[in-house]
Amino acid sequence: MGARYSRRAEILKRALPHINNGNYDEVGPYMVFGASSVWDMMMDLTNPASEREDYSLQASAEKLVSDSKVHDGRVQATRRTSLGPPPRFTTNALDKLSPQKQAAFHDLLEKASRERSTGARQSHTPPDSQVADALDAACTDEVLGKLPKIVKRAASLDEMDLKGTPEGIKHYFDEGHRCYLYGFHVACAVLCRAILESALKASVDPKGLIDRSLPKGRSYFKALVENAKQLQEKHDGRDDRPCALDVKDAGDWAIHDIRRFNQVYGGERLHEVLANTRKVLLDLYAGEGTQ
Repeated sequence: MGARYSRRAEILKRALPHINNGNYDEVGPYMVFGASSVWDMMMDLTNPASEREDYSLQASAEKLVSDSKVHDGRVQATRRTSLGPPPRFTTNALDKLSPQKQAAFHDLLEKASRERSTGARQSHTPPDSQVADALDAACTDEVLGKLPKIVKRAASLDEMDLKGTPEGIKHYFDEGHRCYLYGFHVACAVLCRAILESALKASVDPKGLIDRSLPKGRSYFKALVENAKQLQEKHDGRDDRPCALDVKDAGDWAIHDIRRFNQVYGGERLHEVLANTRKVLLDLYAGEGTQ
């Protein structure tokens, strides 16, 4: 299964359904998940294993309720942040049940489905507190799902400490990397382009002389790259100008041609764009700081 990049995500995912259902108890500095109270937990654990109840139906019901709350939150989020249709409700709450127990749930699911359909037709608007709680459940579930990849991406990056970098570039750099970690590819590509254009302008054309003398229709970004002597065979004969132009293309396509951007930079290919951005920054500011 490969390296486990987030032990905390696995633990929190197990606790989240109990939080969604309110099936937990707080006693002083302790929190108990999976029991309505710490006393219920103690009573259950003191029984011999052979005498303990079969909680499979209860566990499936609780997961179904939790999945339902997450779904409600996703619907509310979609209505506020997306132009697409709301997601369909899906659950694997019954997968671990025997066929007989799954049949016992069938009528319950049918009833829940009818109630959902009726509620949707009536366009019922739940109270703000209920909406906020559903959004909380959905957003928490989403972040926990992303957490292992966030940790993996962050661990793959080398440390960078470039002194003398202007504040505006630092802001772009920080936000661009956060977009990369969370998988926001389009935003990351646009910010990587902004990082390099700002850095090149500060290093190569701080007074705007190249910009003012540029012929109409000529790319200012390309002119900055060609005038950046730091990028030409700086490290072991490596010419980093193609790296800078690759970042420019990614940013341009992200803004103007999303289909082409997804074809070229989909999946983990965006890591190359970020890596090229970092290479160029190192070349431009290597004289004032080192990696």
